[in-house]
Amino acid sequence: MERNAGTMPHSMMEMSVAEIEEDAKRILSLEVWKKCIGAAESGATFRRNQDALSKILFKQRILHGITSLHTSIELFGQQVSTPLLVAPLGSFWMVGPSAEHDVVEGASLGGTIAFVTHAGRSSVEEYTKGTHAPLIWMSNLTDGEEETYRLARVAEKLGYVAVGLTVDSVEPSKVGDHIPLDSSGAPRKGFSATPKNIERLKKEVNLPIVVKGIMGVSDALAAVNAGADALIVSNHGGRKLDYSLSAIEVLPEIVSAVGGKTDILIDSGFRRGTDALKALAMGAKAILIGRPVFWGVAVGGPSGVARVIELMTEELKRTMMFTGVKDVRAVDRNILIFD
Repeated sequence: MERNAGTMPHSMMEMSVAEIEEDAKRILSLEVWKKCIGAAESGATFRRNQDALSKILFKQRILHGITSLHTSIELFGQQVSTPLLVAPLGSFWMVGPSAEHDVVEGASLGGTIAFVTHAGRSSVEEYTKGTHAPLIWMSNLTDGEEETYRLARVAEKLGYVAVGLTVDSVEPSKVGDHIPLDSSGAPRKGFSATPKNIERLKKEVNLPIVVKGIMGVSDALAAVNAGADALIVSNHGGRKLDYSLSAIEVLPEIVSAVGGKTDILIDSGFRRGTDALKALAMGAKAILIGRPVFWGVAVGGPSGVARVIELMTEELKRTMMFTGVKDVRAVDRNILIFD
């Protein structure tokens, strides 16, 4: 049975992210757990995301005299305390009736930005209630182009800091060999986006435009040329194209092609602060966290989300100290070894 996200248990303060994952698996129903952890078809892309990260090693450097570390970044006019952001999962609602709000509130407690999606059950208005977290509204043309642009205009009026399109929804996500129902209980469908949708969205609002689902240079160039202010390198956590490259593998070529023109963010497979530092060193400005946030909200509600962000940021800082990185804004590939 699903557990309604609530107050974080005291014991959670002593848990690692891996232990939070185990607790979430124990308390969530099998259906919800499969939806959370599931990947498309054979799961090859899901596995590759983490395998590729595991093959990147660090060069240790400790005789540096660093006494303070800086993890804050500025993004979309917002100064946040960590480069770890909350990803726009459409399945948070499955944890419980308050889970979507709890995730947003957890982002606020964690001092970070929350991406939210119309693929969930909350409306663009409902996400903003009772929270101080900077919000980014993401859509994927599910309800048609004109509705997408209308919701973007509403988001701007409500104070969202950016809006965007998830463009890898040409076919619906899969869990194994099955296409799950959407948040309304209807069969999922694919929705194709083009650069013209980005161009139109750019005209509709005076906010930064984020494009999510970029996995190659040609799409990156097309999105930037159409007006994208930020790209999210993402294979949807392995839920779209099976036997795809990992997000971290394609990050360098995308950074090389458009990194001087736009902010590059990344998700898919990030489980630790060490993973995050690898992406930052390879040119990403920030990392979106999905499944670990799902586990956190299941176990501890808003405080659970904040705790996951805190734990991963602590790991990030620890790794920065061991590699001689004082500021996440100045890290580069020189700290990495490619196995």
